[in-house]
Amino acid sequence: MKSSRRCPITAHILCQTGHMLKTANFAHFTRQVFLPAICLAFAGTAHAQDAQERDRSSDFEAEGVLPLFAADPIFRDGLTGYESLDGQSFFLKRRGNETLFRFDGQQEIWALESVPGPRGDEFLKNDVGRVFVRLTDLGGVILFDPDHPKGQPVDPLDYALPIDDPTPQPDLQNNLTAYLTLRIGKPLAVQLQNVSEVDSVWIQDAAKTAAEGLVRSEKEARNLVETLVVKTGPEPDLELGMDGELIVSVNVGEGYHGRPSSDRVSLFLKNRLSS
Repeated sequence: MKSSRRCPITAHILCQTGHMLKTANFAHFTRQVFLPAICLAFAGTAHAQDAQERDRSSDFEAEGVLPLFAADPIFRDGLTGYESLDGQSFFLKRRGNETLFRFDGQQEIWALESVPGPRGDEFLKNDVGRVFVRLTDLGGVILFDPDHPKGQPVDPLDYALPIDDPTPQPDLQNNLTAYLTLRIGKPLAVQLQNVSEVDSVWIQDAAKTAAEGLVRSEKEARNLVETLVVKTGPEPDLELGMDGELIVSVNVGEGYHGRPSSDRVSLFLKNRLSS
């Protein structure tokens, strides 16, 4: 009785090869049958791998997100934490070309944009061009801060503190008025536009960010401001009226990217002082 088992094609070819060893036609058989079969098998494997890569790319495109550094997981979208040699830790929340950055122990969330650099590196800058982080094509991360203007390497942490949307704060307008009056040393009123509860958290966040920019400004620049007004607008912007009214415009639909940073507030007042 014949066996019902079927040999795989590779085993079958090897069996046939064993028989052909006894004949003078083995070389001809190898060229005509064995080598083409191997090439066909490798071609099929390569085709399957290409199809898998195309499927993965299609998944990213369907979600509207293309990974900038798919080869290195350190640069993928998501939340990561890092620490410098001197113990300064920070956290990045990345999606495409947009990144949110926060130093550990500080309140401001920095909205950063990706800018290509030399040798395939990438720089993360805020809205006034200040570089916070450099991402190298070799997988390195370099932090720039006032203590290290030329940058220092950092190591990844095994944890990351969340970078979430702001939460509403009751009576922030009055509290911020008292805070600025105390820190600046003169009365300064704060006016926040009355908007929906969903939008109000971004108005409040923009107000706190602008307040920090005011506090960090030079005394002469701070004296230009009598009232801080925060309202919605088509894009993040700053205006200073003749009556000392500093108007901060916020695009609430853009989240942290929709309001001026504290750096931009300080630079704006400095430029107005010198103009």
